[in-house]
Amino acid sequence: MSTLLGVSPRACALLSLLALPGVAAADGTETLGPPSIGIGAGTGIAAAGVGLHPSGGPGVILLDVPAGAGIVQVLLYWSGAVPMDDPGDPTLIVEGTEVLGTQISDPAYFFTFGGDFHYTAYRADITALGVVAPGPNAITVEGLDFRIGDLGENSGAGILVIYDDGSALAEIGVRDGMDLAFAGFPDPRRSTVPQTFTFPPADVQRTADLAIFAGSVGGGGRTSIVRVSNEGMVLADFVDMLASVDGDLWDTLTVTVDVPAFASSLTVEIISGDEGAGAGSPASLSWVGAGLSVPGLENGGGGEGCTPGFWRQEHHFEFWTAPYAPSTPFGDVFENAFPGRTLLDIVDPPPGRRTRLEQLGFHTVAALLNAASPDVDYDLTVDEVIDLFNAVFPGTNDDYNDLKDYFEGFNQQGSPICD
Repeated sequence: MSTLLGVSPRACALLSLLALPGVAAADGTETLGPPSIGIGAGTGIAAAGVGLHPSGGPGVILLDVPAGAGIVQVLLYWSGAVPMDDPGDPTLIVEGTEVLGTQISDPAYFFTFGGDFHYTAYRADITALGVVAPGPNAITVEGLDFRIGDLGENSGAGILVIYDDGSALAEIGVRDGMDLAFAGFPDPRRSTVPQTFTFPPADVQRTADLAIFAGSVGGGGRTSIVRVSNEGMVLADFVDMLASVDGDLWDTLTVTVDVPAFASSLTVEIISGDEGAGAGSPASLSWVGAGLSVPGLENGGGGEGCTPGFWRQEHHFEFWTAPYAPSTPFGDVFENAFPGRTLLDIVDPPPGRRTRLEQLGFHTVAALLNAASPDVDYDLTVDEVIDLFNAVFPGTNDDYNDLKDYFEGFNQQGSPICD
């Protein structure tokens, strides 16, 4: 049975975090946000970039994609600054083809140096150009022009690839926009806005891939922290890894992060400086984008499930599998979220508006009965269903809703006994 959470069958995979309720497609200015385009479903991500300051190119992006993988989506990012309130350069030449980008941030003021420098970022979906293939790639980009005379900054360009290597689908999230930070400036320019990626939990530890695109960070001695946390607990600090590693004034940071079992979110932020009193010279940075891929686990079976509407009907009680019966108290199986109520009470509630927790309970009982039934080839085991519910209770409405959606997807797959 699969212990993967949040991965739908490949043919009907949702488009990333844009499909989650309550998450708007907005891009961002002085923050990042979910992209205003659909994000493809795949098994992983790859990223690389090149600094283009001051000439604007040509530069070469050296990008590796796993051999044999299919290319699902290719997103190109670039950014820079001009010494005025102006959006800068919306075009970039990729392998000889001019690409017109979508502006994903308003010009954001950062500092004054011979003019009021405003930073802007652009994104283009270049999948159809066919410039990325499985294996090693060398992609030439040029023509970036944010300069006005001797002033202005051509920061750089980066590519994010979503690929499919035939393994289980991953939870892939993307954030982009423009978020400026320098520890010596007042808010909102002092710090970045933390970005939280949500995903249904799994009962095993997973290793996620994180990609960061950032501009404007100079070379050695400029201190920064890329911090990844889960519900306030720091999982990893990547210290001073933004230092124009892709060439002058551009960084593509690609790292791995261990996701704890039962975790349902990761929060990413970039900190200007090192949080130490008076230590070092804080980095001045423009955060353009981030991609996170939480891997899937191979599905070893399953594909069947009956709805709560099936299990609550009296003439279907014969399909309930011992030790679970309609009269079994919910609290005898799970954390006692519904004192005094039986499994049947939860899967067959009275008419009326239900709380998020009650909606979760409705599908949790169905998931339990599906998992226990020898007649249903369900994707989860009984222990997995119990552990998953107990991991989110007590919790937030968002936690309840995510797990409800996950169970509901499996419960609606159908089975010979309930079709």
